[in-house]
Amino acid sequence: MSLTRDRRYQKGNCFVLMPYGVKELPNGQKFDWDEHWTEVLEVAIKQAGMTPVRADNMAGPGLIMDRLWQGIQEAEVVVADLTGLNPNVLYEFGLAHAVNKRILILSMFPNDTPVDLQQFVQIPYTANTLQLAKNLATNLDAARKLQPNEMKLVPIDVVELVRSAKVLSVMPDFAMIKADTGRVGVLSAEDFAWTRIPDLTRALQIGRDLKNGAFVVDANGQQKFSLIHDENENPWLKLAKEFPLNSEFRSVVGNVKDGTGAWVRMNYGIDGFIPQRQLPRGVVAGIDIEAQVMEINQAKRQVSLQFVKIPSGPPPKDQAWPFRRGQVCEGYIVKTAPDRGFALVKIEHENQPITGLLHNTNMSPALRDRLFNQELRVGDPVRVEIVHFDPIKPSIKFRERPSDTAAPVSETELVEAY
Repeated sequence: MSLTRDRRYQKGNCFVLMPYGVKELPNGQKFDWDEHWTEVLEVAIKQAGMTPVRADNMAGPGLIMDRLWQGIQEAEVVVADLTGLNPNVLYEFGLAHAVNKRILILSMFPNDTPVDLQQFVQIPYTANTLQLAKNLATNLDAARKLQPNEMKLVPIDVVELVRSAKVLSVMPDFAMIKADTGRVGVLSAEDFAWTRIPDLTRALQIGRDLKNGAFVVDANGQQKFSLIHDENENPWLKLAKEFPLNSEFRSVVGNVKDGTGAWVRMNYGIDGFIPQRQLPRGVVAGIDIEAQVMEINQAKRQVSLQFVKIPSGPPPKDQAWPFRRGQVCEGYIVKTAPDRGFALVKIEHENQPITGLLHNTNMSPALRDRLFNQELRVGDPVRVEIVHFDPIKPSIKFRERPSDTAAPVSETELVEAY
């Protein structure tokens, strides 16, 4: 059996690790695990709106261990019954742990869970199967709300690096491109930028020159063209570390749309969204707000936030620092690094200068093309907005705000920080 991570998790799949058949419990009683599966666990999992899966009821050829590995990989949540410390279940638990799955532990006896596994959610149970079903359904619902942080799939295989490619045609969801080598491929919206691109026709035009892309093959064997093939530059992984689930933070409201909600500045050119129904009256662009992180969804390029409060007074850490997130400043280029995809910009406010990073994903298409075509020069003026700051280091990061941009740009308006 190969332990290569080659399958994505399937939304709603709940994979159960447990003994099979009739086994003797630590107290000497006989217990029918197959009956327990059919009459209790399957029912509880379905009540939670999920699909119950066990390796022995998975269809298809192959060894049972191959199907087990497939089931673990495809599980949104893994449930492991450690009653009696069955060696097979413990081994399978190790595989699920290695993938960093969201795991719930079931057990009948207090000593069934090793000390090293106490970090996982424990659901003890006895003969009261109704209580077990209720507790399992509740914890499954809670586990699904946690942000997954699983082992990555087989690394993307870069087939060919491309210095330049032309857009042949463009649709809302994808564009056809032709590389300078003559190779033709498909560029999807999710492979164009790390930020949300709801309509590629507003970002690309036929004939536009795209720099530093690559033809890649993903874990599903699909070949495609990508401008974001370097996972080391993935801002969503960094964002998830800096803004853990349920954490609260203070920032500035970048944009408000009546009847929809508000977008709150975070980091890396990414905004979090608070629905209109949660917002009190008086929330407008530019004011400080405290919010709680509810979900970070890289696939949809969305961050869901919950309103906490409108704070009073200045932020505690940067009262003496003149720079704040959301602030727009006039600056100039002090360094360009087209091979690494960024430029350094110096700004000055209240006679205090500072130099910060302007990544190509936070540039307008015009400025990005100038960077990669090596037409951007030291001393060139640029108007930027502060998207991240750390007054302790200090450090600062920008996104470009062209002079004709009248208000902070939200994720609903495509121009946001590619």
